[in-house]
Amino acid sequence: NVLPTVVRCGAEAASIPAGAVDGKVTLAYWDICGLAQPCRYALALAGVDYVDVRIETGAVGTPDYKATWFARKPDVASPFANLPFLAYVDADGKEVILPQSGAILRHIARQNEALSAGDAQRVDVALDQASDLDNFFTGSCYRDPS
Repeated sequence: NVLPTVVRCGAEAASIPAGAVDGKVTLAYWDICGLAQPCRYALALAGVDYVDVRIETGAVGTPDYKATWFARKPDVASPFANLPFLAYVDADGKEVILPQSGAILRHIARQNEALSAGDAQRVDVALDQASDLDNFFTGSCYRDPS
């Protein structure tokens, strides 16, 4: 098994990579499991040597909460810059920034030949169903029960 290089980013926005670190596949997300954890698992299962960027959120309820990411976000070369994002260099040497955990999972599967054409629809349905369930259960943690 290949263990990722972990990069922890604190209060300095410039400490957050805006793309692939040293040409390696790079996954960036908050310093929690959350939406990036399935992507981390997929990268590990595929044996990908990658950089795992963990971004500190800052204290909840303060002006610093998530401020580091929002300050760095405009520097990420993607029209949909969001977390998690996967950065990599493609076969033509072009850097690609891929946001959205479902898209990242499908990309990892395709790149590592774990997803055949016949499986694509079933995988799309399973990922979207899992996302719906995750949204329901996660939302129940934050909704006012009254």
